[in-house]
Amino acid sequence: MNTYAICSNIEPYGLYVSESFLKVSGTPKLNFEKNSNLKWFEKNTALISSGRTEISLKNFVESYTLAYRNQNLNGIHNGRGAKFECLLGFCSWVDTSIISGIDKGEQINYRINLQQIWVEKAFENSNYSIGLIAGINVIDIDLNASSSLQNYHRSQTVPIPFFGASTKYKLNEKLYLVLNIHHFEAQKNNLNFAFNDSEIELNLDLTKYLRASIGNNIAYLNFQNKTQNSNIQIYVPQNSSYIKFTFIY
Repeated sequence: MNTYAICSNIEPYGLYVSESFLKVSGTPKLNFEKNSNLKWFEKNTALISSGRTEISLKNFVESYTLAYRNQNLNGIHNGRGAKFECLLGFCSWVDTSIISGIDKGEQINYRINLQQIWVEKAFENSNYSIGLIAGINVIDIDLNASSSLQNYHRSQTVPIPFFGASTKYKLNEKLYLVLNIHHFEAQKNNLNFAFNDSEIELNLDLTKYLRASIGNNIAYLNFQNKTQNSNIQIYVPQNSSYIKFTFIY
């Protein structure tokens, strides 16, 4: 993942704009079971990210930062539905459809748009700083199941809160280490939801106007709806190494 960022200092504020180009590794998981005898079998999956855009405004006097991050994740699942049937004492999984009207060869695609908006308050001294984070993640999910017979489409937008922390440790006058974590987890009735977006980054101030960074981003989104008759789970992980350049003027 290569990231190019622009920072503009408008005292006592700093405006940062960055665009990230991700090479994502991770295997998404889709699980569907109904009435203990209808199940989804995956053949292959793929996860694609369109990149990440981030804008932040920092108040250097009060050590507050207002930030916005936008990212799209696209998952593709090829597989088939199967039903467990028994005939004359012999039982096996038989090709069927998990959605009425769609044939046994199916593809399930989804686009997940994550829009994170947060406020961070930093507590700083000469060698390190600790920041507390609170924000809202607006998750827009667009799901499409298709085959040669029919298409099934559904979309939903869900805003969820998240909390996190950041820390920056100064190694020397030009080199410092940064850790950033966004996390939320909740369970209500039959619903389980978890979200995490974490990154560790090593920053080097090359000049007064240029900063270079290398880092690694680990994130996941997990949704599960489990009832007495059905179990639906979508798990989307990603692990990305990146290089970032920050231009300051």
